[in-house]
Amino acid sequence: MSVAPARNPQRGYRGFLDISYSRMNAELYGFLSSVSNDWGISTVHGYQINRMFFAGVGAEINSCSPGNNFYVPVFGDFRADFKFGRFTPYADLRVGYAFADNGGFRFSPSVGYRFNTRRRVGWNLSIGYTFQHVQGSSFLVGSYWDPTHVETYVIEPYNMNGFTVRFGLDF
Repeated sequence: MSVAPARNPQRGYRGFLDISYSRMNAELYGFLSSVSNDWGISTVHGYQINRMFFAGVGAEINSCSPGNNFYVPVFGDFRADFKFGRFTPYADLRVGYAFADNGGFRFSPSVGYRFNTRRRVGWNLSIGYTFQHVQGSSFLVGSYWDPTHVETYVIEPYNMNGFTVRFGLDF
């Protein structure tokens, strides 16, 4: 694979296919409660408004471990491509909602670099931050919330956040 000179994306349809890894910290009531490894595959489709700005919609399938939980974020994607000679950085923002048992708001900004390979195809590598609000459920047995030692089912809101690395193809 040879790397071509930097080119700005052309106006019109544009799509992306990415894989991602996120190291997420789960916070319950402001305290770190667990750490998870999230892997995802996403696709985004939209319109390149001009040489710099893109807007589209996308969906992602994420697997979260430990626990092997799956969730599906659906989001709007806004991207700005820059060109400084042969240097082609970009900034990307994904905002949406993750569907899960008790999903919630999702926010994921990132910055990256586009490697041009042909006129309309490029490879993208980015690093960013992901915030995900979810509600978790658990059974409490004999806790201080329930001195009778009766099993109690509790749904508690918590936030997941951490760094994200994405690698993918745009076409």
